[in-house]
Amino acid sequence: MIVTATNSGGYKVALQAGEHGWHSDRPVAEDGTDLGPTPHELLLGSLAACKAITVQMYAQRKGWPLTGVKVSIGHQHVNGDSPLEKFDGEIQFVGDLTGEQRQRLHEIAAKCPVHRLLTNAVEINLALAAG
Repeated sequence: MIVTATNSGGYKVALQAGEHGWHSDRPVAEDGTDLGPTPHELLLGSLAACKAITVQMYAQRKGWPLTGVKVSIGHQHVNGDSPLEKFDGEIQFVGDLTGEQRQRLHEIAAKCPVHRLLTNAVEINLALAAG
């Protein structure tokens, strides 16, 4: 999987993943043109979407009557002796589910691939391309 970001000046960035294209930008108040979500908003969206998709897949495999999922997530940087990136939010399940099913889906949401990526050790390497 590869996502390409291309910037031609300013803060607006064109993003491409396979056949899908979208933009990221900064708000006008931060000298951007507000033509897309900020990089932080994209990250939060990735996490929220992954959780929604993961629980939907699980519920379908189990044959549970999950008819919708709503995930809201926020982010804050917490300063201190050990700086922390903190994500807080809530998940809502729509459908005629038992309390036990809702609890299990809540547990499954924490196992989505993006959640695991953000909570595991991460190494980022970026080579300098010619040109």
